[in-house]
Amino acid sequence: MWSSLKKILYGDNKSTSPNDAVFECRLCQATFNIDARPSEEYQLCYACFKATSDHVASLIENIGVLKEKANNAGQAGNSYVQMHYLKEILDRLTEYKESYYDKGVDIINEDINKLIGEVREVHDEAAKEVRESRRRRVKMDVSAMELWTREQWNGIRADQQRVLKDYLSLYDTIDRAGYGLKDGRSLANELFQTAVHFLTYIALADGDLTEIESQIIKDYLNIGGAYAIDVEASKKYILENPQFAEGIPSFLDIIRELDQHLSETGTRSKKAVETMTGIVMFFGYLGKYFLYESCNDIDINKSTALYEYLLHLNEYLEDNGYETTDLHEFQEIDPEDVDRAGSSDGTGADKNLEQLLQELNELIGLARVKKDLNSLVNLIKVQKIREERGFSQPAMSLHLVFSGNPGTGKTTVARLLAEIYKALGLVSKGQLFETDRSGLVAGYVGQTALKTQEVISKAKGGILFIDEAYSLTENRGESDFGTEAIDTLVKAMEDHRADLVVIVAGYPEPMERFLDSNPGLRSRFNKFIVFDDYSAEELILILQSMCKKANLRLASQAEDSAYSFFQKQCDSDTFANARDVRNFFEKALVNQANRLAQIEDLSDEMLFAIEYEDIKDSTC
Repeated sequence: MWSSLKKILYGDNKSTSPNDAVFECRLCQATFNIDARPSEEYQLCYACFKATSDHVASLIENIGVLKEKANNAGQAGNSYVQMHYLKEILDRLTEYKESYYDKGVDIINEDINKLIGEVREVHDEAAKEVRESRRRRVKMDVSAMELWTREQWNGIRADQQRVLKDYLSLYDTIDRAGYGLKDGRSLANELFQTAVHFLTYIALADGDLTEIESQIIKDYLNIGGAYAIDVEASKKYILENPQFAEGIPSFLDIIRELDQHLSETGTRSKKAVETMTGIVMFFGYLGKYFLYESCNDIDINKSTALYEYLLHLNEYLEDNGYETTDLHEFQEIDPEDVDRAGSSDGTGADKNLEQLLQELNELIGLARVKKDLNSLVNLIKVQKIREERGFSQPAMSLHLVFSGNPGTGKTTVARLLAEIYKALGLVSKGQLFETDRSGLVAGYVGQTALKTQEVISKAKGGILFIDEAYSLTENRGESDFGTEAIDTLVKAMEDHRADLVVIVAGYPEPMERFLDSNPGLRSRFNKFIVFDDYSAEELILILQSMCKKANLRLASQAEDSAYSFFQKQCDSDTFANARDVRNFFEKALVNQANRLAQIEDLSDEMLFAIEYEDIKDSTC
């Protein structure tokens, strides 16, 4: 392309048309006579031909430099830089297309649409490599949000709408001042549509846009006036533009250009500077609140998509000298832990039934649990043999009630059981999806059923584990929608009984009341697995196991002190079994680090030992 374009522009391209031929310039629409000038070939007046030639020559030169830089970056394996230069090439080719090619002026004499497509293909491949290379699987810290009441959530939603209105008003002012989009589109409307696209993009990160997500997008952005919310159109846009997250919103560029203009004239506004960071902060809050409220059992893909979008905007701020926003809510996940979080698939495909049962039986304590589950597995195995030989069998419920105090291993066992059920061929995927009341119940009529159905959909093929299930029925009142969640759940257990297992868990006595709250519940859950509290001996074994995994060992005096402490704690109503052992261990690690930091000559023995001094303040 580059050589042919230079030849056209700089080579001998004289026309031989008759002098009396009259044309209308394709760019300025002026009429002119052709007198053997090069402009005849492109039907341009001489002035437009000269201006076009100079402009296109500059484009060629710029594109040539960018092409060389993109090639060098690609050969060096720097996909991020390569993508940047390819984007610049695309911008210049698009500029040529809109300025000349679409108006019938084909100076380059190539299929510009095909050329743009080829460059975009390389750009998108580089962008894909960038996403994969910098991709961090993250989870979002929602601990603060979990404490908020419905009234607080309503206030947050109102705050989001107020801030959005403020920015829309600001952009209307910028439009009226003549600093808006060059194509005449409303800058404020561009901001609003980007907000709709943004939330839709996050919602689609797990492959689907649910009804409840669509409704919450409308609730969050419902400010009335001329701003229409069409989530389905936004979904179509995102699916057709998978590179959406790679671009910089046009309103940010406008604010940056305005700020640059004000700086050059010596009238730089603090408001413009604050707006650059503020709008990114607004999108961050908008995305995080939407993501939690639409489904607080946040899919890792959604959390990661939100993080990467905000990271991209932060990089833009940093590149242009603005203050970046804080992304402390996002915590990187160890790749080995991804399968154990949210709706990820389990790892049952990698282990056979014998390995999984061995893993179950090697757990510390839980004698009753192991006995009951081994008996259940044996029953299932024998029933399957009978079915294979053509004998009819009564329907068997696989749903379970896990009854026990906190920290007794209920979630750990449920995760293993999901893999065991898959190994037995009872479920198709073998994942464990964990949730609680907040993941099932919404704050408005009709939304709870949608939210519960969404969770059920993600759990299909494995086990849905509902912790503290009794909270769905306690403190019932007119404004409580826990009953709606239970009704939806009971129906799903029947409709999807071939590929969905539900385990409800919680304290023993409240779980009995929970099962009596709905006529269909107790008949669905006819198997109870009781998780006994750990003994002091078992708690010491758990502590030793934690130390072993961390390449540490308990000194003799430390072990004796911990044992005495656990004996006392076993009689306490507030003791959380293995959870408190985990806290005990982590505190010991901090104390050990503080102690060792004061010692200059550390031996390996010192580094590996948890001494009495490290646990003394925990056992007193």
